Amino acid sequence: MADGSFTIKLLEVHVTLRAGQFQGGNTKIITGVPLKVRIEKTGPPDFCKASIEARGLRYEDMEKMSTLAFRPLFTARNHVAVYAGNERDGLSLAFSGEITQASADFNSAPDVPFKIEAMTGYFGAITPQSPTAVNGSQPAADFIAMQAKKMGYAFQNDGVTTQLSNAVFNGSPVAQARAAARQIGAELIIDDDTLILSPSGGAGTTAAGGRGNAVLLNKKTGMLGYPVLSNEGVEVKSLYNSAFRLGGLVKVESIVPKASGTWRIIKLTHDLAAFDPSGGPWESQMTTYYPSMSGAGGKI
Repeated sequence: MADGSFTIKLLEVHVTLRAGQFQGGNTKIITGVPLKVRIEKTGPPDFCKASIEARGLRYEDMEKMSTLAFRPLFTARNHVAVYAGNERDGLSLAFSGEITQASADFNSAPDVPFKIEAMTGYFGAITPQSPTAVNGSQPAADFIAMQAKKMGYAFQNDGVTTQLSNAVFNGSPVAQARAAARQIGAELIIDDDTLILSPSGGAGTTAAGGRGNAVLLNKKTGMLGYPVLSNEGVEVKSLYNSAFRLGGLVKVESIVPKASGTWRIIKLTHDLAAFDPSGGPWESQMTTYYPSMSGAGGKI
């Protein structure tokens, strides 16, 4: 549900080191300090991303989390997860992905911000592997599930039964999985450590495929301002709502002509801040499109 505007907002950032240890383990939970998070979720060829800023961290922790972004193939392959919510409803996962860059900005001392950039599917996209041949027929879902396993990701099949036949796929696990989905005319969303395969247009059987229950959005449920009709689709802003999903459905109710209806989310951005005395945003912004045409139009 949408977070009410009069609840205490909560954020937790979980940083997990592949090598090395924090005090007490390999995962550091950052909370209770000023936090700002921007999460951007889009479909291929892009990846879901997060920008995180935390202040008030221990020097020792910043040192362990810092990376050399100019050597991506030699990084420690650390992981970050962002949980968002409020005191009334608790926390839920908002983003999960691999850290691409992490460093402290000491030019702002003594209030030093530590900044993290992360991407879902990052290491699965930069890791080379040998070509994979499909001899005869094989369910596309099985092939993509195999690539997900190589990435260390979960796999979800939302009703795709099409077979691959006598094909060779090249590139990283992400490249091979996306190529297989394109070959059969299906959609592949990489979101929060899961590869989600669904028929074009999201005409699957679960909410992840876009055909679950639509999230109702109007003035009473958290809509901010009015929808805008753009070249990309219907753009809507709301209080942050953990029910919004890339590829999911939203039912918009508005006085703006032609904006009302059930639309599919093709781009989703969350701007969140917590524990900051100066305040900050707690909003979601969506670009939505016709549900049945979102895949065919190359929107997701």
